[in-house]
Amino acid sequence: MLGQRRRLNRTAVADARRRAEDRYWDVYQRTVMPGELLALCFVGATISIGIAVSFFAFMPR
Repeated sequence: MLGQRRRLNRTAVADARRRAEDRYWDVYQRTVMPGELLALCFVGATISIGIAVSFFAFMPR
């Protein structure tokens, strides 16, 4: 038994790694992603308001 090398079950290792990655992305989607989406909406709204204000500020009367 001492002379035998232990063989890794490569599919089991790959499955465990895949499950860990899936858990990571599940947590990311539940926690971080809503905040990123909200921040992205605020950036879009800020840019839209800036464009509208500049349009009306320089519009000839």
